[in-house]
Amino acid sequence: EEREIQAYRLESLLDATPRQVMFSDFEFINIDTQGAELAILKGMGKYLSQPSVKAIYLEINRQELYKEIPLVDEIDAFLQPHHFYRIKSKWTTEGWGDAIYIRSNES
Repeated sequence: EEREIQAYRLESLLDATPRQVMFSDFEFINIDTQGAELAILKGMGKYLSQPSVKAIYLEINRQELYKEIPLVDEIDAFLQPHHFYRIKSKWTTEGWGDAIYIRSNES
């Protein structure tokens, strides 16, 4: 079945008034969206740089398992300017895995 849905950038939802969520309450982000992880990270906008966020846990890919998904090197490159570094990866034999990124205290 195919459905059309309305999607919003996380940054837009967090900036909405009245505030439903205080983003500064979050230290850990977990994203597993079948290849949309980088788009979601980009959609976080300024919130990805919030000092409260200490770690990110993502599904990552070494192979293009879904059409046009970003591979792990692209995610690493996007997160590095935000001071997040991949410290552990757990790979499957199918070309995908999980990774934990930790924010460096050095700016």
